[in-house]
Amino acid sequence: MTPGVDCDFYTNVYLGRAVEPEDFPRLAARAGEYVDGLCRGRCGSVPEQDRDLVRFAVCAVIELLQDQERMERRAFTEGKTSETVGSYSVSYGALSQTGARYLEEKKREAVARYLAAVPALRALFTVRSFPCIHHIR
Repeated sequence: MTPGVDCDFYTNVYLGRAVEPEDFPRLAARAGEYVDGLCRGRCGSVPEQDRDLVRFAVCAVIELLQDQERMERRAFTEGKTSETVGSYSVSYGALSQTGARYLEEKKREAVARYLAAVPALRALFTVRSFPCIHHIR
């Protein structure tokens, strides 16, 4: 089961304001898949009393995915790396490896912040199994 979050939960429970309603379904689907992937498909086995923590993790990733899209768009539109006038050719840059690593770490940290407290998932977010969050306990 991919953890689902609707716009109502995002706005009224998570208290999110960063994502436009028209972008929400797409970002929510991707974020749910991301969280369930990090949890090795175990989100469906989370007891009902812990499901809001899964939803909070998805909401946090939704906002980070939006940031990632904005950074990629900016890199494409502002990141012209070369231009040839004869036989017109343009090359655009992409999100830097540093930027991509930063966003990936932020997504993992956001998920761990909420899901390390879920007993059914806690083992997935230990220091040994999830080294990028060594400072979160």
